[in-house]
Amino acid sequence: MRYYKLIPSIKRAENGKCGSLKNFGNDKYGPAYDMFSDMSFNNQGEYAPIKGAPILPILSFNKTTKAVDYLTNSSLSTICYLILSTNFLSFLASHLTKPYQSWKLKVYNYEEVKILSYHLFHLSYPNEDFISYTDCEFYLYTKDGSMKDAFLKDGTKVKVLNEEIIEPSIIVKSINDYKSLVDKYSIGYKLNTPILGVKKISFDTNKVKDNFFRVFQPNFGLISGYYVTEKLKIMIEETGFTGLDFRSLEEIFSETELNYI
Repeated sequence: MRYYKLIPSIKRAENGKCGSLKNFGNDKYGPAYDMFSDMSFNNQGEYAPIKGAPILPILSFNKTTKAVDYLTNSSLSTICYLILSTNFLSFLASHLTKPYQSWKLKVYNYEEVKILSYHLFHLSYPNEDFISYTDCEFYLYTKDGSMKDAFLKDGTKVKVLNEEIIEPSIIVKSINDYKSLVDKYSIGYKLNTPILGVKKISFDTNKVKDNFFRVFQPNFGLISGYYVTEKLKIMIEETGFTGLDFRSLEEIFSETELNYI
């Protein structure tokens, strides 16, 4: 079984301006909406449902945006939230066994005279068992700011920051061990500071019961987001939903050892 991350399409002929929406305002505070400072959304959606009545943005099309089934907005993180057409929402909901939330949005066309039918979608809980931490391998390294040549798997030559390996292999016994590593070491690119890297990542396919699910693990880089099985990917493509594309786990972790168990 293969798994694919749901991502916005970059096909301009299909999406227009990458299927993007601009902030037109919100129901309470007017045009200065910012999800990241709005406590009705801020951090709530990472591991649990949204509580209360969130302040919803009012959005409008850019001049070249087209009415596709999956749209994006810079104020709404695609890690936790999706902007979906009514038909696409109904389709995805029919493949869910776990709770989700949705809110009808005010989305205007470019002339700002017509409200289009879109919804904000949030799958209440991420699948925290998809990553098998005890079968992953980590390492510690530092970066001093100098550059070196490196080669991708396809032979492409690139410039990367030079790494000095401190600890070549770290195995954890539980997710709590992993979280302790995250608390202790830097995740990111602070120079001359120990950084926790992923040498091998393992996925437990037995823990996936739905064809559509969400993963939230900010310390694994691009892993967080919404995923579909290959079966559902084919159904989405055959149905003809627009504005979206798919990226396989193999593509996401092209430079990391990947393992299925």
